Amino acid sequence: MKIGIITHPIIYNYGGILQNYALQQVLEEMGHEVYTIDRLPKTKLIIKILSVGKRALLKLTGKKVKLRSWQNQKESDIINKHTRGFVKKYIQTTSSIFTDTEIKKFIKNTILMRIL
Repeated sequence: MKIGIITHPIIYNYGGILQNYALQQVLEEMGHEVYTIDRLPKTKLIIKILSVGKRALLKLTGKKVKLRSWQNQKESDIINKHTRGFVKKYIQTTSSIFTDTEIKKFIKNTILMRIL
């Protein structure tokens, strides 16, 4: 049976990557064909603005928070330089999927069962 694993993006999260790998291994040992759906949601600009605004307000009230937004490309490359290779080598992923519509289309055309 074909099984698709839908999880948080497996780019930076070591625990999530290992959990995904373990689940994939167990399912493959049971004889299933397993894919991890590579869901990469895009954060809307308004969410980023609200997040920075929230941090600024917390900073003004005396909380220890950093006033910054998301990682730049250099920071991202440093963080995932080890995880990217592991995922590529050991986890069977789909091509990147950015929207719910793309997930539904992929599931309809490829996957018979989903594990959430």
